[in-house]
Amino acid sequence: MALAVLVILYSIFVMTQPLLGVTFATWLLGLYLLYRFLQFATRFVSAVERIADALERRNGEL
Repeated sequence: MALAVLVILYSIFVMTQPLLGVTFATWLLGLYLLYRFLQFATRFVSAVERIADALERRNGEL
C-alpha cells in the first residue's frame, strides 16, 4: 500500500499526470488482492482436504 501511495504522490507532484499514477496504483492493488485471494483459496482447499481425510479415516475405523 505504501508503494501505491508513493506512486500517486510522485505522479501528482513530479510528473503532473495523476491519472497515470492512479491507474498504476489500482493495478498494484488489484494484483495484491488477487494474490491474497489465491492464498485464501489455497488454504481453503487444504482445509477441506484435511476434513475429508479425517472423515475417511473415521469411517474406516467404524
